[in-house]
Amino acid sequence: MKFVVIGNPISHSLSPVMHRANFNSLGLDDTYEALIFQLKIFI
Repeated sequence: MKFVVIGNPISHSLSPVMHRANFNSLGLDDTYEALIFQLKIFI
């Protein structure tokens, strides 16, 4: 499964590091990435 956290700015987020470590410790092949998100695109 693929997971993402979105935001702008997002480079400070520790979520990908924490979740990837948890996935690895559980033997899961899941991914977690940080994506820059422009609010203008969403509105």
